[in-house]
Amino acid sequence: MGEPRPPGNIKELKLPTWAIQLRSADLEPIGVLWRVPGVEALSQADGVWLRGSSVDDATTKLLQCLPCMARYEILPDGALRLTGHRVPQGYLPDGAWRPLDQFLNVMLPVASLTLRQHARVPVRLVPSVDVRVPNVLVTDFESWANYARTAPQVRLRHCQFAAASDGRVLIQGTPLPPLAGVRAVSAAGLVVPCGWTWAPAVEASLLAKSWGIEPGDLWLLAPGRTVECIRRDQLVAATRSAVQQTREAIQRV
Repeated sequence: MGEPRPPGNIKELKLPTWAIQLRSADLEPIGVLWRVPGVEALSQADGVWLRGSSVDDATTKLLQCLPCMARYEILPDGALRLTGHRVPQGYLPDGAWRPLDQFLNVMLPVASLTLRQHARVPVRLVPSVDVRVPNVLVTDFESWANYARTAPQVRLRHCQFAAASDGRVLIQGTPLPPLAGVRAVSAAGLVVPCGWTWAPAVEASLLAKSWGIEPGDLWLLAPGRTVECIRRDQLVAATRSAVQQTREAIQRV
């Protein structure tokens, strides 16, 4: 949290009424706030701060869905108070606060892409207002395994999955299982979280060809993260036995 400072230096804190702090690794969901007026962001060594003035029901629900390290009210004198507490705890950190739409213009780390035959096309992720039905879910493997153990086979047969060594699992299909996680849309092998798209607005098939994405492979694009590639041979049909065998293989590692 920011260092305490004299209450007289609060001109910039008169409008904001709330603030939240997030880990740098938990920034994917904040795109849901980009249409809320007045939201600003500040990057710090210990994470990212957001502040804003809107306190309507819709904004409150969006804030409650974010994986925050801490949530604060900003008092009239500019002091921070943890939500649900009575005693103020310092002030917002100083720095170059930026409107959220500017903060979210994150350049993809193209240096991490392993491309073979085609030139790289530099793109950046930007918020999107397009509403598309998600067909990819990234969640934790245990939640997926517990769901697959009791779900009817009819709910599994339209899905494929691939497990990662860090405990995550990617599930592709429609409809997706009703599990918490990051929902995304896949087009021509490019997987982007809901609420995001790339700029410039290159056709997905052309971008995939330029990057050398093989048919059936999935490339996961996410704000602030390296691009992850899942080969088509790493995706397996979602059956109870396949999920159980994967779980046993993970436990043996």
